[in-house]
Amino acid sequence: MQQAMDERTVERRRSSRESVYVPLFVYGHDSTQEPFYQETNTLEVNANGGLLHLDEAANVRRGQKLLVMNRLTREEQECYVVTLKKRPKRADLRVGVAFAKAAPEFWKQRRAKSA
Repeated sequence: MQQAMDERTVERRRSSRESVYVPLFVYGHDSTQEPFYQETNTLEVNANGGLLHLDEAANVRRGQKLLVMNRLTREEQECYVVTLKKRPKRADLRVGVAFAKAAPEFWKQRRAKSA
């Protein structure tokens, strides 16, 4: 019985995560449909999404669509909230996001040089 419960709680990822700091702008709508944006950063990333901080004020929910912009490259990527973790005695959330389709190059640290 315990083993079955443990197997259900294991997170499944399509690619492995790396601890990488990428500064972001995050755009979306809160639960009252008011637009919001926050400056934040990643905690972990992979080809299919990442884990980032958001203030509780964003009031996001699982399944919600967000737009993230890599502040270093100015590239944008649409994603969906897949996990929310509230940390005790903190006013922020750890938000797991997934891209609609894999975008491993989104997390790069520099803009591509022009020819």
